[in-house]
Amino acid sequence: MPLTSGVAARIPSQRLIELTNSDDTGAAAIDNAKLAVAAADVEGEFRLFANVAYDDADSRHVALAVQGVIIMLEVYKNESGSVDRQKAWRAQLRGPLRKITHNNRIKPKSSSELTPAQEQIGGEIVRPHFDTEDGFGDILPESGRTDRRPGGLFR
Repeated sequence: MPLTSGVAARIPSQRLIELTNSDDTGAAAIDNAKLAVAAADVEGEFRLFANVAYDDADSRHVALAVQGVIIMLEVYKNESGSVDRQKAWRAQLRGPLRKITHNNRIKPKSSSELTPAQEQIGGEIVRPHFDTEDGFGDILPESGRTDRRPGGLFR
């Protein structure tokens, strides 16, 4: 369902007539062009402030977007307090919605198959150098070396 249909289904018609026809006080129908512009602006603000595309299948998006369309229409009409409500609405987009739904995350994408290395060659176990008997001999205190300085450092 497009955003304009969602707004029309949730907001009383008389309120939409008042908001979309700010110049014509005797209007009897919703100005669908102005409603569509407000809806497009709200969808753009989703991209701008929440860093996510508006998705009408996501109830969180719909709830915030319907509020946003009404606020946007109030701003167009220049109603008192509408700019403050718009700032608060944008803060909701920037804050909780962005943290929950934005797609700016690193997602693992790989089609490679893990091929483990053989640990045995013939009958011998292959180990890294540091795992051999003398791998840590240079830095272990009990390695038996006598050419140490005071404090445990080698000369």
